[in-house]
Parts: sequence; structure tokens; C-alpha cells
Amino acid sequence: MKGDLILGSIRKKLVYLVLLATLPVFLVLLFNEFEKRRSEVAAAQNNASIFLRGFSEVQQRITESTRTLLRTVSQLPEVKSGNPEVVQQVLATLLRANPMYTNVIMVDLEGNVVAMGRGKDNGFNFSDRKQFRDAIAFKRFSYGEFVVGKQSKKFIFPFGIPVLDENGEPVSAIIIGVELNHYQRHFDKSKFPAGTFFGMCDHNGYRIFRYPNHSELEIGKPIKQDVYQVASNSGQPGIIETATSNGRDTIIAYEPLRIDGDNEPYMYMFMGLDKEKVLESANDNLLQGGIVSFFSLCIALTFAWLLGRQTIASKIDQLTLAAQKIGQGDRAVSSGLDYNDGELGQLAESFDTMSVLLKKREEDLSEAKETAESANIAKDEFLANISHEVRTPLNGVMGMLQLLDETDMNQEQHVFVDTALQSSRNLLRVLNDLLDFIKMGSGKLELYEEPFELEELVEESTSLFKLQLEQKGIVVESHVDENAKGLFVADIGRIRQVVFNLLGNAIKFTHEGKILLEVFTLPHPKKDKDRLFFLIEDTGVGIPSNKLEYVFDAFTQVDGSLSREYQGAGLGLPIVKKLVHLMNGNCVIESEVGVGTTVLFCVEVSRIEKPVETRDHVESTGSMQALDILLVEDERVNRIMAERLLKKMGHTVYSAVNGSDCLSKLRTVDVDVILMDVQMPVLDGLAATRIIRTNSDYAEFSNIPIIGLSAHAAEQSRQEALSAGMDLYVAKPFTKEDLEKAFVAIGDR
Repeated sequence: MKGDLILGSIRKKLVYLVLLATLPVFLVLLFNEFEKRRSEVAAAQNNASIFLRGFSEVQQRITESTRTLLRTVSQLPEVKSGNPEVVQQVLATLLRANPMYTNVIMVDLEGNVVAMGRGKDNGFNFSDRKQFRDAIAFKRFSYGEFVVGKQSKKFIFPFGIPVLDENGEPVSAIIIGVELNHYQRHFDKSKFPAGTFFGMCDHNGYRIFRYPNHSELEIGKPIKQDVYQVASNSGQPGIIETATSNGRDTIIAYEPLRIDGDNEPYMYMFMGLDKEKVLESANDNLLQGGIVSFFSLCIALTFAWLLGRQTIASKIDQLTLAAQKIGQGDRAVSSGLDYNDGELGQLAESFDTMSVLLKKREEDLSEAKETAESANIAKDEFLANISHEVRTPLNGVMGMLQLLDETDMNQEQHVFVDTALQSSRNLLRVLNDLLDFIKMGSGKLELYEEPFELEELVEESTSLFKLQLEQKGIVVESHVDENAKGLFVADIGRIRQVVFNLLGNAIKFTHEGKILLEVFTLPHPKKDKDRLFFLIEDTGVGIPSNKLEYVFDAFTQVDGSLSREYQGAGLGLPIVKKLVHLMNGNCVIESEVGVGTTVLFCVEVSRIEKPVETRDHVESTGSMQALDILLVEDERVNRIMAERLLKKMGHTVYSAVNGSDCLSKLRTVDVDVILMDVQMPVLDGLAATRIIRTNSDYAEFSNIPIIGLSAHAAEQSRQEALSAGMDLYVAKPFTKEDLEKAFVAIGDR
């Protein structure tokens, strides 16, 4: 009999334990709960009225201070003069001193804008606004109706006041918009009970503020009609219990607000307490039944200990021990429990089955991980090889074209060569964009910070596109704010890539007019950080509004047809967005067809006081002279191209086909500089550089400058070359100008 009582379902055991623990105190708690509910509801009603009164006093003070402020401003001689520039300064000063106002505007008797404290007049007219009509008609401070501000585009509650002449007749009016979001801060500071909300509606019952808000309770829509009817019919503060728009039973205190001299309220305030939340404390507060509960619990725990230990706890301990062993890596573990022991038996059987499956799953995951890691390594190697294998022949092509361009050709042939060079550069840009996009997608793109100055970046950006600008007859106006001048630390290469992409797009899509490039600084929450804010604005063809949300999608163009006028891979803007986000910034775009496009982006940087010189970034101050150069290049076409190019530059060239050959040549010729390819057979360029720098057998050559040449253009490859001992690093394909800059930089050292 005893065994039958012990065996059975776990639900049967739990029912015995719960009944023993809760039945003695249940009736006592039930009686106390009803009494507690009544007192909690009464207290909640009183608290809601007190809370709401505090908010109404805040709003009345805001209204009175607004009336006093507008009356003072309207009587200023500068305002009465009606001079737009003078009035605008007064209004702008008012806004700076009072951030709770979204805008303040002076309008004439027809409602047209005379001056605005913030923003530009886009042909706004306020003759249809209540605050304007009442201010002119009644010659006094007036309130309006809840609207979306024409200039600020924010939800506001407006007021207006007339500007009177010597005869007391209105000559204009000043209207002002009050932003209501400051109530959110007051609400958060007050620490109201959970489920509390604060709301406001205008005199027509349209919701103008609610916090906390819900997506289904839209600002500007009517509030619940029975609540509004009670508040408007009463005309006095009161309490109502009803279901709100979200369907929850709520205790709502309401209070109408009036401007002195007005009988009708201009708005209503509401404070709501979730009735269910109010009653939670009554449900949880069972102090009166505590003693009974304590003794009942002791009795229940005694029985639970005697029966639970034998029937449940010991078996759960077995399962816990088995689980711990599995967690420690022992996969051949069994629970050891009888599968026929009700739910515990079923649990034990499931546990043992899980143990077997877990062991198999771990083996499968281990195998899948090894496969994935191998595939990832193969992908990285593939990307590196693709970059190298495309850049290497492209370097030869571009080099030979540069050599050909310096030969005696007619004008038509020069045009052909220039076109081929430009096409090669375009191919290189597409390759770089594609590789960057793939790296960003796999999270492999890293940032490398170094010091830079914005003036140099802006000058470099405009100089790069000088030929295209001259051909199209457009100009670039640039401006660097005074606060943005100085030395910053960030990944200047990626910032330059973003600016080049955006400036290149602006030039591509602009046929006349101008392009504006501006840089400012913005404050940052961290003291050691700044934000650089870039603006690039053009007068080009613009982007249709229905296409703006897609321009940052990869491989997407505004015109994707086969007959499109503007070509491209559709990777520029997606890369811009990803790079900006990688630098803890943001990027937005505004555009209008036929007017132009404005792109704004900001990035996070650090500001430093003194220049920090790096090994591979030195200002060129010297001039180029004839050098004896050892060229180390295994690829025949690239070697021939580089030899010809260097000789045309006036240098003497000695050649080696790999790193081992280079070490041998050093003992037979005297050279001023070594141009070292990185990837070569027999002995690669990095290994050869380390030998020259560190091996005592080559100590006499250890100070010869070494310039790395490689088709691996990634920043990681450059850092590896510099770490190996190379002085500079030039990525293929390179130009004559790239070599000249490198030689001058070496000479400056």
C-alpha cells in the first residue's frame, strides 16, 4: 500500500505537497485580499489626482511663461520694426535660450513668413492656423490646435500673439510651437507605479501626447470618446474608471486647462493607473496571514522532506549527477533509473536517449566545424590569390600603357592609350570594391588607425578628380571648419575611400553647376573622441524618392535597364555604408530629381595634439635624383615594364628574379634602393628582407632602403611587409607617380 502511494505520476506527488502547504492559509488570505483591493483602489484614485495636479501646474507655468515671453518679444522695437534680419536674430536667440520650443516665427497679416528663428522659409503660410487667426482677430495671446509643425515636422502645441502698432492695431503676429516631449523626462524622474501613463489631448479631443505610448495609440488621433466626453462635460478635475484604448481597466484622473479669460479649456490632461497593477500589491501583501502560512509551510515541508526525498529528490539527484558528468565531457553516462516510475521514469528514458544523441551530435558538429574552418581558409586564400592574379597582369598592362604614352604618337593614339589606362583603373576599382564587399560580409575587414589632417584629405580628394572636373566644366567647393582643423587619428585609408566614392558619384551624375564638400566636427559622449561630419552636395540629376531606400543595397542601381546611361557595379554606396558603420558612424542621403543629391555621413575619430610620425607615412619634402636600383621581380612582363619605366625616369636598373638572386646581386653591385616583389619562388621578398636586415653576413647592406612591391593590396599585407623590415609598400598596379613619391619619401629619410 505504501509502495502504491509512493509510486505514480509526478503530478500526483506535487498535488499532495501543494495542498499540504497552501490549504491552511487559503481562506484567510482570500478574505484579506478583498479588503486590500478596496483600500488599494481608493489610494490609487487619490494618488492619480495628486500626480496629475503636479503635471497641470507645470503646463500652466509653461503657458504663462510663453505668454510673458511672447508679450515681451512682441513689444521689442527690433520686432516692431519688421526688419527680417533683425527679427530673425531675436527669434534665434529666443530659441537658443528656450530649447522646449520647436520654432518661433513672425508672419505678416496674410500669414506669410517674415522671419524664422530656425530653418528656412519654404513658402510657408500660416493664415489657416487657429493661433494666428485668433491672435489677429482678438488682439491677444491665443492658443492653437495640435499640429505637425510646417518647418520642424514635429508634433507641437502652438500659441500666438499679435504685434501691435502705436494705435493698438495688429501689424503682424508671432507664433511659437511648444514641444511636449519634456513631459517624458518629468514622468521618468517621478518613478510612477508600473502601468501608469500620462496623456494630453487638445480641446477637440485629439491626442497630442501620451507616455509611455503604444504603437496602436497614434498621436493626432482621437482619444477614447467616453473618457473625453466625461472630461469635457464635467469642466472640472475628476476620476473615472474605464477600459482604455488598449483594453486594460484603468483608473483615470482628468483635469481641464484654461487660459485666463477663457471659459473653454484649451487642452485636457490625463493620468492613468493600471488597475491590475494597482491590485498586484494587494495580491502580494499577505502580512495578516503570514503566521498561519509559516506554520502551514513548516508542516508541508516536513511531509515534503519525508516523502519527497524518497520519491523525487534522490532520483533527481541521480539525474543531476549524470548531467554534470555529461557537462564534464563524459558522454557514456546513464541515469540508472527505472523507466516504469511514472513521469520520472519517462524523464530518465528521455535523458538517456538525449545522452546518446548528444554524443552523436557532438561528433557531427566537430566534423562540420573542421569542414567549415577548412572552407573559410580556402575562401581567404582564394580571395588573396584572385587579387594577386588579377593585379599582377594588370600591373604589366598599365605599366606598358604608361610607357607607350611617353613614346612619339599622334593625338588619336594618345587618346586610345588614355582610354585604356582609364579602363584599367576602372577595372581595378571594381576589383577593390568587390574584394572589400566580400571581406565586410564575412567580418574580415579591419581598421588601421594613423594620424591625418583633414585639409590634406580634402585637397587630395579634389585633386584626384581634377581632370574629370575640367572635362565636365563643373567645380568643387570645399570647406573645412576651424574646429575640424588639426591632427586626428583614424583609418584615413577607409575615410578616403568613402570620400572618393561619394565625390566620384557626385561628379558622375552632375553635368552642370557645382559640388560642395564640407567637413565639421560634432560633439561625442566620450571626452577622448570626436565625430567628423562630412557633407557632399551636388546639383546633379537626383534620385527618385521611391529609389532612395534601395541605393545602399548591393549590386543595385537607380536605373537597372540595359539602356541605362550611367554604368557601374552597384557596390559603391553599399561599401560606403558598411565602412561608415564600421567606424561607428552613420550615413544618410537626401535627393530630389532635377535638383541634386546631398549625402551626409559621420565617423568616430580621436584628436591628438602633436603629430605622430609613422614608418610608412612621411611628408615628402625632397626632390628626386638619379638612383642605382636593384629590381627584384619574378614575373617577366612586370620586370620588363618596371625596368623600362625606371630607366625612362633616369635611373640605373639591375634586375633579380627572386629573393635568392637578390642576395647574390647585392654582393656584385652597389645600389641606392631595392624594389622588392613580395611573392616569388625560391625565396620570397619578406624572407629576403629579413635576411638583409638581420643576418650578420649582410650587415653592410642592412641600411639600404627597401620598397615592397606586391599585388596583395590588403592593409594586413602592408603591415606584414613593414614588420619584415621594408621601408615602404607600393601596391600593384602602380604608376610612375607612385614610384616617384616613394623615391622622394625614401630620400627624405
